[in-house]
Amino acid sequence: MAQRLHIMFDGRMLSGRMTGISRHLINLIDGLNLVAPQNKYTVVLHDKSAFEFFGDKVDVYWAKSKFLSPMEIVEIPSIISRLKPDIFHNPSFSPIVPRREIPYLITIHDLIKITHSDNYFKKNYYKFTVKRACRLSDKILTVSEYSKEQIANILSVRRDHISVIYNGIPEKFFSSLNPTRMEEVRKRYELPEKYILYVGSHDVQKNLKGTINAYVHSGVKVPLVLALSWEELSVYCSSELKPDGVICIGPVTDLDLPYVYKGANLLLFMSFIEGFGLPVVEAFASGVPVVTSNVTSLPEISRGCAVEVDPTDINAMAAAIKMILTDDLLRNRNIEFGKERAKEFTVQKLAERVLNVYSGILQR
Repeated sequence: MAQRLHIMFDGRMLSGRMTGISRHLINLIDGLNLVAPQNKYTVVLHDKSAFEFFGDKVDVYWAKSKFLSPMEIVEIPSIISRLKPDIFHNPSFSPIVPRREIPYLITIHDLIKITHSDNYFKKNYYKFTVKRACRLSDKILTVSEYSKEQIANILSVRRDHISVIYNGIPEKFFSSLNPTRMEEVRKRYELPEKYILYVGSHDVQKNLKGTINAYVHSGVKVPLVLALSWEELSVYCSSELKPDGVICIGPVTDLDLPYVYKGANLLLFMSFIEGFGLPVVEAFASGVPVVTSNVTSLPEISRGCAVEVDPTDINAMAAAIKMILTDDLLRNRNIEFGKERAKEFTVQKLAERVLNVYSGILQR
């Protein structure tokens, strides 16, 4: 695509809490600016703090409506019509659909809000709105073959209307890091010399209770560091006392995150369900061995480069933790295989594949 295109994104999900969907959009735009800097990229934002993730990489249009608010259904299509981009790309599950003069695609990362919601109204609302967005889209993108099958089966979407494009991670996870900065990050978060790391949210599907129980059951003396606050964690602990060996360092900034990964001896990521599993790839690139789940998208993303176990089996998880910390041969194998696997998940590859989809839509 040699011509200059105007691509517009809805970025209003970017707020105080960093999610996998937020990271996906940030990484996609980083990649697009690397491989196709001639294009114009516009991001619709609501939260002022989100501007720091883009700076001068994009044009920003400020919306009044919050993400998933009733007002967005009217305001965002009006903004799209006013700015007249060549393509509108909705990178999340919001029900935004532009008026038909603008080509439109949606990225659906997973269907957790439909398959794992206890709220009957919300579950059916999401199913109706996302199904409608899929039906009206020119193309659906998703981040794993697992999610593609979920979308096809649950939302009754043709498989040839769905393209799988894996997430990408930025160069900072692959690069050698500054030793002085590494020491600063260790002091800032009071990181121990050795630690097991968990990165992610405190949502139920992340299996934090099982993760902590498996860690305690393993009996290892290496601390478990959670990139969460104690308030977020406390709902999973029946005692008011913190479990022995568990350290909560609070949210980690994007600039510090690669250093926190690099200092870890192991990433423990035992989700019940994932559309992709970004921390697994970030750990691979950082040279950190991984213990993860053998369900949903995670075996597809790991492809044998991690120790994969049943996230409901506390004994198996505990044994995997001990094994990766004590078996140097297995540990070194997983580190090397993980680094190679991570090369498939760069922001450049993500951007190139998405640009090919844009091109296909515009050539129809």
